[in-house]
Amino acid sequence: MNEHAKPFREEASEIAFRLLDRERMTAPDAPDLDVREGLYIGDVQEEARQFAGEAETLRALGLPFPAIRAPGKRDVPFALTGYSLYPGVPGPWLRPSRHPFYAEFVYDFVREWERTPSEGKTTVNVDAAVESFRAGMVEFLATRIASVAEFFGRRLRPLDVSPVSLTLPRTVLSVARVKTVGFTVDVTASTSGLRIHVSPTFRRNFRYFGMPTNPVVSTLTGGIYEFGADGGPYGMITPDPGTFDIPYQTVAPRLIL
Repeated sequence: MNEHAKPFREEASEIAFRLLDRERMTAPDAPDLDVREGLYIGDVQEEARQFAGEAETLRALGLPFPAIRAPGKRDVPFALTGYSLYPGVPGPWLRPSRHPFYAEFVYDFVREWERTPSEGKTTVNVDAAVESFRAGMVEFLATRIASVAEFFGRRLRPLDVSPVSLTLPRTVLSVARVKTVGFTVDVTASTSGLRIHVSPTFRRNFRYFGMPTNPVVSTLTGGIYEFGADGGPYGMITPDPGTFDIPYQTVAPRLIL
């Protein structure tokens, strides 16, 4: 955790605890979390909702959690499903008792994961996956809180970093919006013409970032991210081994892909 983020670890831990609270997640009318002004957590909240639904399903099926293992890093839970299976339905509501085809899909996914070992792939018990997710979320949120505190509070800012004013939906299903700060991120790779994807480091869940290299320029809110690429020599999304703390480590990630 960078020096800027350390003072906000306790605040990040409290948010993570509330986001993963089972009773809160199962309450359809639960109010939005009360967080500091300018702090956007809609993306983190959605990751938590999806992850909690997957964890609940795997517990019910008695299966381990697919994860990505990297040297010197925790075993990162792998996102089992996106919106393609049940578009618009939040992860926690996709349970075996309500959606048997979802449970079947998850079962087949995990068994195929176990049958096709490759470098970096592993499985962990669900409790270990939850703790890894929580610990990674705390680090991610602490960096984001620091960036909000510094840029909204006019505290000391990282050198050579300019803020970008953003207005984002408070949550995936909300019409309310949050005014926050983001950063222009300039990604380059060793190979030209690639399509770049980005994921938070607490859950491997790539989403499209931009194309083509070189460079790819887009905007991210503060946090610790990893990148992957497809196209050219890469037939599927291939992760870059680096992790990037934005904005405190860099806003110009350079990938070896």
